[in-house]
Amino acid sequence: MFTTKSASCPKGKQGFTLIELLVVIAIIAVLAAILFPVFARAREKARQTTCQSNQRQIGAALAMFVQDHDESFPSSATMWADINVDAGVLTCPTKGKITPNGYVFNGNLGGLGVGNIDSPAEEVQTADGNATSKVSGVALNVAADPADMDPRHSNKCIASYVDGHVQSPDKPLFNVIWNPTKTTASYDMTVTPLAGSKLRDTGGATASTWDNCGVGTVAYTGDCSFKFTLPSTATECVVGFVSSAAAPVTGSATTPTFEYGLHYIAANTSLLGVFTTGVENTTVAQLPTMTITAGSTWTIERKATYMKVFDGSGNNILMQKAGGVDWTLPTAASTKKLYPAIAIKCTAVGSSAGPQFTGLLQYGFGRY
Repeated sequence: MFTTKSASCPKGKQGFTLIELLVVIAIIAVLAAILFPVFARAREKARQTTCQSNQRQIGAALAMFVQDHDESFPSSATMWADINVDAGVLTCPTKGKITPNGYVFNGNLGGLGVGNIDSPAEEVQTADGNATSKVSGVALNVAADPADMDPRHSNKCIASYVDGHVQSPDKPLFNVIWNPTKTTASYDMTVTPLAGSKLRDTGGATASTWDNCGVGTVAYTGDCSFKFTLPSTATECVVGFVSSAAAPVTGSATTPTFEYGLHYIAANTSLLGVFTTGVENTTVAQLPTMTITAGSTWTIERKATYMKVFDGSGNNILMQKAGGVDWTLPTAASTKKLYPAIAIKCTAVGSSAGPQFTGLLQYGFGRY
């Protein structure tokens, strides 16, 4: 009689415990938190590359138009129809197809001859921008103001230049769009790109009062710089920044109040005062010696918690003689909304071709 030995069954494998599952889920969540931003940046980088390619093609089309039309740019009003590029080239991948044209043309170039541009490598011709313009009467997708540009790619905008290269400028140059705050002043739009815009006396002013006054149309909350040049007919000037779009409105003999600015006699070496947070410092020992000559260019810059003043050679003119201390701002002032502004007394008045103030703005993207 045979007896059979029953075969023993192997034990079944155990599953994951709850703790192990939670640990795995936590690891996956941590990895996702690390990798998702990396993937997002990679996708944005790919969009930037497409956008650069688009603007390089638009730049090439502009170059061909210029060659075929006596070395002159197309009119701002018809530029996009004139170059006739494929619709897909006009679509910025970051904006998407809902925006048929995601780029703007530098309106200062409309109808201009290439020979009139001193630095083609520094002159923006197209850029990421908004379809509408802040200035009435300007064609769609034409930049007439820094605010028409759109820093949509990681807080930078991509731009093509007259010489053909494409890059992401941190601080593009634009002529200041002036809002005259007195009827005795007017804004002259007929200026060369990057040569500055002009605020001029148009008559009715007197040599003893502050009549040639204006404020820029765009305010800035971050780092920005403002270049200016005065004519020989300006006898006294305050130039800098104000916190209100309506200031300075004067017409009186009283010196206008600026948030930050320089007050000086234009045809002299005398700096009369420096405005900080709306208060003018007239202490001679704390003021630098500044040689102001007609036609010379100066720059006022807000950089973090400092105001700096540069001469035409790029030298920083220190604000205090004793100790060489910079023009320091309160911490809160580094992000305060400020408009470039000017107020001038002139000797020659009543002429439409008379006293001209030239302004050029180089800005960061912290703007309103």
